[in-house]
Parts: sequence; C-alpha cells; structure tokens
Amino acid sequence: MPDLIYIAGPTASGKSAHALEQALNNNGILINADSMQVYASLQLLTARPHGEVLTKAPHRLYGHIQDPNEHYSVARWRHEVIIEIEKALLQKKKPIIVGGTGLYAKALFEGLSPVPEITPQIREDLRGRSLDSDGLDSLYQELSQKDPRAHRILKSNDTQRIVRALEVALSTGKTLAHWQSQPATPLPYSVHKILLNPDRAMVVARAEKRLREMFKEGAIEEVQHLLTQCIQKDVPLYKAVGVREIKAYIEGNLTKEEAFERSLITTRQYIKRQQTWFRHQMIFDDVKSTIN
Repeated sequence: MPDLIYIAGPTASGKSAHALEQALNNNGILINADSMQVYASLQLLTARPHGEVLTKAPHRLYGHIQDPNEHYSVARWRHEVIIEIEKALLQKKKPIIVGGTGLYAKALFEGLSPVPEITPQIREDLRGRSLDSDGLDSLYQELSQKDPRAHRILKSNDTQRIVRALEVALSTGKTLAHWQSQPATPLPYSVHKILLNPDRAMVVARAEKRLREMFKEGAIEEVQHLLTQCIQKDVPLYKAVGVREIKAYIEGNLTKEEAFERSLITTRQYIKRQQTWFRHQMIFDDVKSTIN
C-alpha cells in the first residue's frame, strides 16, 4: 500500500469531491496543494473547501496564510506539507494531497535545490525598490553585475524572477544557477498518483457554471475587501483568476458581464495550461475521465 495519495487535475475537475471520498474511505487527512488556497482571502474565487465539507475530514494548509501580501513560496509549502505528512502517518492516517498547482507537486516529489534562507531585510528592500517608477530598471542593471547569466536570460520586465535572482545573489554570495545545480532530495514515501482529466469541454462548462455562481454569491465583495488591504500587484494572490477582472469592474473600467467573460477566458486558458502540464510533466498511476 502506498504511504500517501496525490490527486491532481485542472480547476473544476472534481478534485475536492474525489479527495473527500478518498479520505472517508482511507481514514485520510486532506492536505492542500493549491498555491491560491493557502491564503485566507478569496475563499470563493479560489474554490477553497468550506462549510460542512471541513467537518467530514481533517483539512490541512487551507487558508492558513492570513496576510494577502505574503510571498508564500513553494519551498515553504514543501516544508510544511512534509510536516503534515509525517504527523498524519504517526496518527495512522492516510495523507491525501490534493491540488492543481503542478509545480508544488513536482517540488514535493522530486525535491528542491537547497537555496539558503533569504535575508528578510534584503527581500523587503528589493521588493520595495521594484515598485518604484524606475526601480525595476535599476534592479535589472544591478543584476547584470551580480548574476550576468540571469541578466542575459531574463526579460527586463520580469519583476518576480529579477527580484528572486538578486535576493539570492545578495543573500548568499552565489547565483541562483549555482544553487539550482545542487542535488535535490526526493520525497522518501511511496505515492499513488491520481489524475482527474475529463474532456476539456466538460471541465470548461463546469468551470463556467461555478464561476457564475461565484459572481452571484460574493466574489465581487471578496475582491473589494481584498483591495482594502492594499494588496501589492507583485504578490501571488493578485494573480488569482478573477481578481484583476473584478478589480476593473469595481473601478468602472468593465461592466459586470465583461468582468465575468474575461474571467471565464482566463479560466479556460488556465485549464488548458493545467491539462498540458500534467500530461507532459508527471506520470500518474490512475487517470480518471469522469467528474464526481
């Protein structure tokens, strides 16, 4: 028997329902592997499990990040999820990891390069500078001195990767490429990997229905509240499907239906990327083509 179960699939493919079924059948604990569902904000737009579902089985790493401006990293998630796996196994429960963020799963199973902790002051300084009118240009120039290889590879408007390369170089004295070349430690547990991969048209239809319900049930109010927290444009949560579109509606730049339609387009594109990623980047033990 495998030590744990991993359930993947595109958004709206029925992962949460299937994972709950697995948990009930296997004395399981559900562990989140969705990069947006770690945040407490946007419960609706991120389709985070809530209500009665949470009483049916234990849920871990859902909505545990309170600050929407926090740059929650895949390295931190991997560290936290391994702790949750070990705790579940000690309790004789089955860890069931569920989510559509493929890079999280790849990092968990294959390991990450051992990049040391970044000095908090350096991180804050670089992120602050990146928000200035000419800050990104100066950071890009500084990168040419600290990490010439990254400077050649990265585009001058790639804020997130420029800041990442610089913070590593300034904190450790070595380039990101150096650390990425170091061997990673794979997860020391056996895993049964399940992919929910229904026909794309079926997933898109389900996603459209769910998105329309989100708009009716409070997604706009969620984004309004998020904007009151002075969310920065470079944080991960700002990239959640629907945030920018609803923000444009709130600011009067789109009608409500236009915001919905653009959110749906973004959702379709996301579903396509997810299905492509899982098809090419990971081997699964079980592929299911139906939706619960």
